Amino acid sequence: MNHWSPKLSRVVDWATGLLVVLGLILGAQRLRALLSPTATTRTLNSSAPNWHEYTEDSFSVGPENAPVTLVEFSDYACTYCKQMAPILRQARDEMGSKLRFVYRSALLRPESRAAAIATVCADRAGIAVAVHDALFESGGAMPSEGAVGLAAKLGVTDTLQFRQCLSSTWAESAVSKDSSATQRLGVRGTPTFLINGKLVEGSMSISDLKKLIRSSY
Repeated sequence: MNHWSPKLSRVVDWATGLLVVLGLILGAQRLRALLSPTATTRTLNSSAPNWHEYTEDSFSVGPENAPVTLVEFSDYACTYCKQMAPILRQARDEMGSKLRFVYRSALLRPESRAAAIATVCADRAGIAVAVHDALFESGGAMPSEGAVGLAAKLGVTDTLQFRQCLSSTWAESAVSKDSSATQRLGVRGTPTFLINGKLVEGSMSISDLKKLIRSSY
């Protein structure tokens, strides 16, 4: 038998309801944190020796004589890399000729290999930037139309040549060079950056990225 007074019962009910609401709020915050990881930037107190060698054998945006060269070791299947993609695109647009952006596929996840191969073939066809941006806009996954369909949508007319490139030893060799460069540098996670040779790990905001770029002039 319940001997609680009506007033005490109302207090218990109110407290129980409050606990349920707090639990829902904390659960939602935890879910949001899992779906949208926070920035994990770590600037290392070292510069990569012979860092200019990492700017070769991959597509780039911006003039070769730009005062700052940013090399990104990235992975299409990486959550942090997907977060950084629009930030890097904004930096490219805003910094203009002051920044050269070089993309390297780290290939730390085997499921990103097809996208990496599509990118090197897109570079050969002159649309690497468009394919790179489109892949990240689609969440890092190959869109439903496939690499050939994506290339055609972005302006490639010789789709037969593009299709042959996707299965070529040349394309395999190109992505293997990126993988070898990743290992040689000792990249442990993505994204990792070389900003005029300075090693920076993790994602960051556009303001933090622009500060790092400007401090490298």
